[in-house]
Formats: sequence, C-alpha cells, structure tokens
Amino acid sequence: MVLMQAREHSGSSFNGKELKTLIAWKLGRPCPSKISTVAQRVAMWEKVKNNVVAPVVRWTQQDDAELSRLRDCIENVSIEETELGRQRQRMQQDAMTVVRGMSAEERESFMQLLEEDETSATAETTDRTADDGADDGLEAESDSGSG
Repeated sequence: MVLMQAREHSGSSFNGKELKTLIAWKLGRPCPSKISTVAQRVAMWEKVKNNVVAPVVRWTQQDDAELSRLRDCIENVSIEETELGRQRQRMQQDAMTVVRGMSAEERESFMQLLEEDETSATAETTDRTADDGADDGLEAESDSGSG
C-alpha cells in the first residue's frame, strides 16, 4: 500500500522505516547507511522517487535447479578441501618437521607429554561421563522420593 501511494506523497508523510524501504525499492539496493536520519531520508526520497524501478525478475525452474546444484556442491565439500583444511595440513607438516629435528631425548620427553595429555583427556571424559550419570541418579532419587 505504501509503495502504491509513494509517488503522490511527499517524503515527510512517511516514517523513517518506510522511507528506508522506499529508497531501497527505487535504488534497487539497500538504502545507504550514511543516510540515517529522517531528514536525510526525506531528501533522498525526493531525489529518487521518480526513478524507474527495475523490473522484478521471476524465479524460474532453471533458477531452482541451479540453486539445488549449488547446495549439493556445498554439502559435498570436505574440510580438507577448504582453506582451513589446507592450513591444518601445513601445521601438521610443520609439526612433523620439528619432531624430526628433535634429539632422541627431546623426542622421548615430547612423547611423554603427549601421553600425559592423552591420559588427562581420557580422565576428563570419564569424569564427565560419570558426572552425567551421577546427576541422573540424583534426579531419579529426588523424583522417586517426591511422589
């Protein structure tokens, strides 16, 4: 309704949000962010209100097929095929280079650190699982005692 009446009314008869929408409609892109006050939007609307609006392009079955094709492409991308995957690969190669350059003692110390990390990670997982089970048990006790 606002769009239909837009040409007949001056910009001052619209609120800021309506003006922003009207300007975007006439420009064919979002209202510029530097046009932020109602006064600026009224001035901008007065400039663009007689612009010819680009025709609306209808969505076709071909467009739908292209969208489906692009979605399939995105879903089939593995992490290794992305920049993140390539960075991870480089970091692994760099780490291997460092390990190969270590003395036997350094390598042994490094392996012990890895084993300690692995052990603590396993313990944390076990603790978390046990905590989850303990919580369930407490809930079960309180549920059965309240009835």
